[in-house]
Amino acid sequence: MTTELAVDSPSGLAHPGRRRSKWRWRAIVFAPAGDGSTRRRASDAVRLGLALVIVVVGSLIVRADSSPELRLENFLHAAPQGIKWLITTVWYAGTLGVIAGLVLMALLARRTTLARNAVLAGAAAWLGCGIAGWVLGANGGRAPIEGLGDVNQGYPLARVATTVAVATIALPYLNRAWHRLVVVLVALASICTVVNGAGLPFNVIVSLALGWGMAAGVTLIFGSPVGLPSPFEVGDSLADIGVDMADIAAVHDQVWGVARYSGRGEGGSDLDVSVYGRDAASAQWLAKVWRFFVYRDSGPTLQLTRLQQVEHEAYLAMLTGHLGVGAPRIVASGIGGPAHDALLVTEPPPGRPFGELEASDVSDAVLDAALSTMLELRRADVSHGGISPRTLVLGSDGSVGLTDFRKASSGAPARRLDLDLAGAMATCALVVGAERTAEAAHRTLDGPTMAAVLLCLQPAGLDPLVIKAVHHDKELLTALRERCAAKAGVDLPELTELKRVSITNLVLIVGSIIGIWALVGVLADVSDSFSTLEGAAWGWVAVVFVFSQVPNFAKAWALTGAVPGEMPLGAVTQLQFANNFTALVGGSMGTLAMTIRFFQRRGYDATVAISAGVLDSTVSWVVKGLIFLISLPFAIGALDFGNKQTETGSGNEVWIILAIVVGVGVLAGAVWFIPKIRHLTVDKLKPHVASAWSNLKILAHQPRKLVAVVLGNVGQQLFIALALGAALHAFGQHLSLAVLFVVITLASMVGAVSPVPGGMGLVEAGLIAGLAAAGIPQNAAVAAVFTQRLFTAYLPPIWGWFIMVWMRRKDLI
Repeated sequence: MTTELAVDSPSGLAHPGRRRSKWRWRAIVFAPAGDGSTRRRASDAVRLGLALVIVVVGSLIVRADSSPELRLENFLHAAPQGIKWLITTVWYAGTLGVIAGLVLMALLARRTTLARNAVLAGAAAWLGCGIAGWVLGANGGRAPIEGLGDVNQGYPLARVATTVAVATIALPYLNRAWHRLVVVLVALASICTVVNGAGLPFNVIVSLALGWGMAAGVTLIFGSPVGLPSPFEVGDSLADIGVDMADIAAVHDQVWGVARYSGRGEGGSDLDVSVYGRDAASAQWLAKVWRFFVYRDSGPTLQLTRLQQVEHEAYLAMLTGHLGVGAPRIVASGIGGPAHDALLVTEPPPGRPFGELEASDVSDAVLDAALSTMLELRRADVSHGGISPRTLVLGSDGSVGLTDFRKASSGAPARRLDLDLAGAMATCALVVGAERTAEAAHRTLDGPTMAAVLLCLQPAGLDPLVIKAVHHDKELLTALRERCAAKAGVDLPELTELKRVSITNLVLIVGSIIGIWALVGVLADVSDSFSTLEGAAWGWVAVVFVFSQVPNFAKAWALTGAVPGEMPLGAVTQLQFANNFTALVGGSMGTLAMTIRFFQRRGYDATVAISAGVLDSTVSWVVKGLIFLISLPFAIGALDFGNKQTETGSGNEVWIILAIVVGVGVLAGAVWFIPKIRHLTVDKLKPHVASAWSNLKILAHQPRKLVAVVLGNVGQQLFIALALGAALHAFGQHLSLAVLFVVITLASMVGAVSPVPGGMGLVEAGLIAGLAAAGIPQNAAVAAVFTQRLFTAYLPPIWGWFIMVWMRRKDLI
């Protein structure tokens, strides 16, 4: 940290080395603050995920009332009465004392970042304990244990979780002595919690994990002070591999997964250093595993060790240089430093990054060279993977080179190569504008290559630095695409307009009247069942909310599998949430329009979106049919649409379902027996079936994609059923999963043939009729259906609208 000097000399000048005595205690407690910078660490994400797993598994163990836990509690709780005062003292000192002491010292030392993060982590841990207790019950779902009446059996333990959260946040800021003291105090306090009867052993363990995870979440949001090695540490690590480097400084624009530094080597040459530490390995692993599950094209080969990451980057840089393209020269590599970091030292190609150039610095020959460089790599199937104004370099002789081969890959697929060219064109346009870049592209690229690149020239598919730069000029890429298409004489794929499309307004109006009538009846029944709603188990209602959102993730996973190219799961999930609003106001056509536009923003043709949608819908109905047929034998004995419905006094829903089934039968008969209608139907369906079949043949060579389509749709149906089952539990009722599948499938068939968006009203009527036929009392059935549909149909359009607005601002749709 910066040392504050006294100014008590007669001249008013500070005496070097004379510190203000009132700040000396900070050096005793806190470690040096350095430059005060923080960095998000991938290891925090790993810790957060691990803590979540421990909490979930621990919660299941807590409910099991394991005998080893009870024996351990009886053994530790039997401490002699004479030392109870000591145990209580350590317990208070290691919990409340640690919390108050650390926060107070942070405030007195003016470590505002530490104080803020500690307070946030402690509050998050306390709130998490409250939510867990509310959902699972005061004792975590287990009955009171006899013989331990004087032991606090509450779950989880807010004091323990809050202490661990605050301590975990503070540890990186403390010097070694205080670091060890806090760890010892928290460990002793955890043991004393059990000995003192303030908590059961597994409750303490789960509370420790909860606090640890909350602290990881806070540092993941705000950053950690130990995320980036200091230049002195990097210098010592370089000395271990025989490199003497001066003026070492961290690069301003750091990337997640590797630490970047620059400096001067022997003779004054510029050198770059890539440090792959323990956290960098975690980041690489997380990124690769994530891409492996959500992309068909998962990027470069997965490297599980930091040395493999260095070898990968060095190999691609050497391969690029061998192809005659300007690339970094490998100076040294190896393992160094006390943390055994993997280091790669390179001499970058001479020149300036494109991000530092003006339009007058870039001639037409330079633009041609930039695109020709990408073509050289393209011929060898080598992809850089991160073309941006930082990685594209202009040499003094007019040549163009590349830096940072961390994301590069050999044997790359065509789409990854197209993205490199698109990134180079966008980078050039940021410097010289769309017109000159289009002219250079016309000179260097042929028609088919230009058409392929135009599909990828969308913000969502480019490097994050390019996306950030073009965000300030949203019309740049549009102008570039239009000019390139015009000069190359290729058709420019237009983005589908987001507007409501209604095929038959009359049918929609009539269907809406039917749906509103049915929905009014449901809401009237809800008002009659208000006393039932008041008695709901709100923990189960919270479970309904969670299960009701999971189908969006499952459906997004299925859609990523239906696409023969790469598609990020996170973005597709946002699309599914946004479509909850679009489906309400625009129906199925509005949803299709936004999906097509989303695909086009990712660089795909509209036919890909249509064929993927057709394939996904087809698989969805096949899955529903198979689940229905498998469940029907197990559920048929529990359903009675005659007597059960009569006993409840309401048969309207059954008549509605029967009328719709008859209507569907008449329609199917007309399609089959009337040649004109049959031929018209075949002509309309044939292109979609052919498109889906073509898509399916492509995916047949990618089993993982087909598995995603099938399991995604299975998961969607499963969690919809679980949400309805949890809603029944909230009102003291339950049904088997087979019965729920049959009821939901019949209700979805009713909603599917309704022109009302989401089958509003008719789906509710079908669900109530099915539950009543399964023996659920009318009031409970109405309340359960209303609760489930509240979180699956009524409320999602609200946050779907906000997500849609956010996606439009980010040019994702």
